[in-house]
Amino acid sequence: MDRPPTYVAAVEELGVLVRLPDTPRDAAEGALRFLKRVEKCLYVVPQMSPAAVTGDPDTMLQVSDLFLRYLTAFRARDWPKVSVIEHEAATSPPEIKVPASYPLAWLRPAS
Repeated sequence: MDRPPTYVAAVEELGVLVRLPDTPRDAAEGALRFLKRVEKCLYVVPQMSPAAVTGDPDTMLQVSDLFLRYLTAFRARDWPKVSVIEHEAATSPPEIKVPASYPLAWLRPAS
């Protein structure tokens, strides 16, 4: 299974795609609006360190599924899909993910 790109790598790739000559202006402007909604681009994943004696979780930022779908659609130059994902980002709540192994997994929001 491929690891998702880091946030910095994903933003850099989106920047390259936005600057391509065939990118419509509204798609480029939409990408800027999308990136301003950081809570839609990233989510925090608690990580339990196996060496941690205290049991305190570390946290790790990961690129959200929504941002990965957006980047994939932008790569494919699928402008209608890009627009739909931008709308979804503007209207949906932020992603929250808690791994099942997290000690407080029972606090996970219901899907």
